[in-house]
Amino acid sequence: MNNVMNQLMTGGQPISLDFRIVLKDSSIRHVQATSEISDRDSNGKPVIYIGTTQDITDSKQAEQELRETRDYLDSLFNYANALSSSGMLSLRLLV
Repeated sequence: MNNVMNQLMTGGQPISLDFRIVLKDSSIRHVQATSEISDRDSNGKPVIYIGTTQDITDSKQAEQELRETRDYLDSLFNYANALSSSGMLSLRLLV
């Protein structure tokens, strides 16, 4: 986190950071925070920060479900290939 803040303070580029938070009810939410310095004083010291925080939990869950589906389909494909290679399964492409 310190590295990200240093990047914001010295680089002048907007930053984006994804992290998890735990709510009072013990549920976990994924959030994305973005921030940038919009104004500096005459010495270059930041005086105005602008930022947003967005709940991205649904997107993270959808990404996880896609990974699980991909892994499942990969395993099915590998299993079918193994059966086909052993002669236990004959695969034909129907066009």
